[in-house]
Amino acid sequence: MELLKDREPDEAYLAAKPGERYTLLFADGGCVGLDLQGHAGEFHIKWVDIASGEWGHRLR
Repeated sequence: MELLKDREPDEAYLAAKPGERYTLLFADGGCVGLDLQGHAGEFHIKWVDIASGEWGHRLR
């Protein structure tokens, strides 16, 4: 959880394989920061609607 910034208690949860994959889950919406300084590489953001399983647009 040390990678999450500006987070309210129980607002968001993070599972990570550092340097490779990061999965961020919001309990009920919200907005948090994700600090990847010191983690080399190019990362892409993909959104999924958990209720429908539909993937959103890929962001860079």
